Amino acid sequence: SIVVFENADFMVVNKPAGVPVHATVDNRVENVLYQLQSVRGGPLYITQRLDNDTAGLLVIAKTPEFQREFNKLLIGRNVRKRYLALTASAPEVRRYIHFMKRTERSPKTISTESHPSWAECALRILTVRKIDAERLGACYELEIELETGRTHQIRAQLSAIGAPLIGDALY
Repeated sequence: SIVVFENADFMVVNKPAGVPVHATVDNRVENVLYQLQSVRGGPLYITQRLDNDTAGLLVIAKTPEFQREFNKLLIGRNVRKRYLALTASAPEVRRYIHFMKRTERSPKTISTESHPSWAECALRILTVRKIDAERLGACYELEIELETGRTHQIRAQLSAIGAPLIGDALY
């Protein structure tokens, strides 16, 4: 029921929040990839990831060839990735560039200044809309276009500009 599109090369799935994309150290079974492979009875290939707490559309390759080609599109920034986020403060609508220290650990360290071997992080805040969420009170819904796709990028960048995601204890 989470598959929203499928053809011979790939499928698009609506990943629920709270479920990892792939196996983690302590969770080999309760993840999108394992569950889809169990139902499908064959190998599938990850093309992108979403954080555990993030819900949204995810492209899953059905062949290694499609995975390679799709990853080339991502590297070349030929795929548009849009996200909605809730924050307690309203950042400026514009493009933001930061640089992220390459490390396996989280939280990620970012800076507005370039450092040797740090990865560029670029995103654009397209819209900021004030909303009154029943359980959260006044907050802001941001529409974000992600230009690069670093681990925890949106979370780290929004925190760095003073607009952390609501409920994000890490950043």
